[in-house]
Amino acid sequence: QISNFLHGGAGVNFLCRQHGFTLKIVDAGVDYDLPYEKGIINMKVRKGTRSYLHEAAMTEEEMELCLERGAEVVRRCHEEGSNILSFGEMGIGNTSSSSMWMTCFTDIPLKECVGAGSGLDNAGIRHKYEILKQALDNYRGDGSPRDIIRHFGGLEMVMAIGAMLQAAELKMIILVDGFIMTNCILAAGKLHPEVLDYAILVLSAADGVQAHTRTLWRLLELYRIPTFLFVTKMDFGRCGREQMMEHLMDLQCREAAFVV
Repeated sequence: QISNFLHGGAGVNFLCRQHGFTLKIVDAGVDYDLPYEKGIINMKVRKGTRSYLHEAAMTEEEMELCLERGAEVVRRCHEEGSNILSFGEMGIGNTSSSSMWMTCFTDIPLKECVGAGSGLDNAGIRHKYEILKQALDNYRGDGSPRDIIRHFGGLEMVMAIGAMLQAAELKMIILVDGFIMTNCILAAGKLHPEVLDYAILVLSAADGVQAHTRTLWRLLELYRIPTFLFVTKMDFGRCGREQMMEHLMDLQCREAAFVV
């Protein structure tokens, strides 16, 4: 997939070309020595995280490195003249990490936070839930946002948090799209709620759409985010257009735009 990014063949490459965005590929912790001479930004903290089924995914020091290196990438973008950023990720198992953050930070039951990810069937989803439930039961941390972030997070996700916090500090607009990045802004908001003032949230019918929708609702309920919410596909089960519009207005969302 990284090779696809480099050669311009991924969906994100098409979107960047279409809208005139500059794509920056950042290695946060790929378990491989990548060809950095080809333009990949080397911010690797370690080669993959540990298994949070048995221990914290990363140490305090590794978490701090992720936050700082994510911030450094944003500072470089700002120095180049950018005032708006959109974050994405490519990480193995990060819908699982997102589900763990979601349940810990929103109190939504874990079962409602776990989805098909990259395409699991019902049996696969059940197995995924059982493993994540075991990991949650095994957790012995202090329950603070920082401890939850480092215990269950991916390196690329924590780096995104650092990037989001730095972007907000520099008063840059943060475009947040997808289940993983929505949980990253949720986690960033647990550290510094002010970051949410710079966020534009986007909802699409991508992986984990039901859990993604619930995360967005909880963000709006907790923080009354003064931002725009764009819904890109009406694929919300029993929740129709009128019901969703009514819910958004009740939550004081500034504007909701539906694009089919």
